[in-house]
Amino acid sequence: MVVSLSSSSECNSQGGGNVVTVKNAFLGPNGHADFFKDCSYGRMVFDRQALTVVSTVLPCSVDIAVNCDEDMIADAAKRQLPPGVKVGSYDHHLYVFPGTSGCNKPALADIPGIKSWYPPNNFGIFSKGTVMQEILHNFGIYHGYKNLVEYEDYSSAMGKGASCPSAPELWRLGWATPLAQLNSTSLPLATYTSFTLPATYLGPKGVMIRIIPDWLGKDYTKNLYLALRVKAAGDRDLLEDFNGKLNIHEVISKYDSNLISEVNSMVNFLAAQSPNSNVNYPQYKLQLITGALVNGGTAISVKLCRFIAGPKECTEPSQRPSLFSPPKLASPPLKTPPPSRLSKPPPPAPPSKHDAPPPLDYGN
Repeated sequence: MVVSLSSSSECNSQGGGNVVTVKNAFLGPNGHADFFKDCSYGRMVFDRQALTVVSTVLPCSVDIAVNCDEDMIADAAKRQLPPGVKVGSYDHHLYVFPGTSGCNKPALADIPGIKSWYPPNNFGIFSKGTVMQEILHNFGIYHGYKNLVEYEDYSSAMGKGASCPSAPELWRLGWATPLAQLNSTSLPLATYTSFTLPATYLGPKGVMIRIIPDWLGKDYTKNLYLALRVKAAGDRDLLEDFNGKLNIHEVISKYDSNLISEVNSMVNFLAAQSPNSNVNYPQYKLQLITGALVNGGTAISVKLCRFIAGPKECTEPSQRPSLFSPPKLASPPLKTPPPSRLSKPPPPAPPSKHDAPPPLDYGN
């Protein structure tokens, strides 16, 4: 609903967004609809036939023009809908503020819920990053962090990025699954374990490594996610700081492990590790070695080792001694165990408001 104001005894008329331009922002090439489809691997799509953008003209009032009371705007806009538009038939309601100085503020949304509000500019309804952030708030996804500072994750639309959600956000939304889930049982002590990890845009299956460092004992409070990000598909506007690198995020474990929790798990950007690098994360007693990009730059070699005192404990896996004497010619070959199955993440999570970050121009 694109809101504008007509003159009244309280204040003069005020224009708003353009209905055609707003609709094109969603349905045009590389628009918001394509962005959601690409990032979700087709799991969250706009119904292009049903999507409706309408103009709603409200009498100007101080509460709207100056205070920009979003709930008052929503209630008034629904009452002014054209005949035939039945608001109850739509899953989500987006409101574009009128162009008043009072409404020159960041976008915001209910979390969880069905409503979100946007200024009529490139920081608001015409920013794909902002639109994704606010709609995903409706699904219980909170802002991204870096150094525990809210909004500062530029690798994700949930921070200040114009790119897809980060690995832990993809997991919580149920959009993508891990290549491996590692804990003290599945990640051997003092021994490197190797993986070839595809870029997230190639998902949804097997595009992250989820680490549950329960070997830390009482110090275990956070889970880790590793994901290769590459400029392609929904990540076409990914910043170079993250492109072709292993992006590492940490999240509060007790909320990350409870996917029906509505509490903020604080997805915190930790590092973007370059290929062919060797980094020790002592707080997790974890050594992480990246190899070269492989498969035409769409995957990366990763080696992980957990230790007790330091990374010097880590060794390459040795050949297991044979359980048998050297086989006779007629002896059948030893069978390798079948691969383990990976679990599928569960689905996404009564409402509070969450603002978008301070203005950052993502472009149309």
